[in-house]
Amino acid sequence: MELSSQASLIELRDKYLIVIHMPSGPRGLEVNESFAWLWKQAVGHPFTREDLVHALMAEYGLPEPEAAAETDNILRLWKDYGLLP
Repeated sequence: MELSSQASLIELRDKYLIVIHMPSGPRGLEVNESFAWLWKQAVGHPFTREDLVHALMAEYGLPEPEAAAETDNILRLWKDYGLLP
């Protein structure tokens, strides 16, 4: 998988916003820290679901089932917003 280049992450203090550049105009999506961190790991190069699960486990010390559930939620959201093919 690879993230669309039509979106970018903006950090303002302790807030994170994904700006998605759509034909109808930009759309913002406020995200949490772990979502933003995972975005930074994935943007710019191919990745697999397993890559993201292991990255969350390593960074946040999550057990595999929790990291997998969080990854699945994020991937579903990325797909819903057209950020993944």
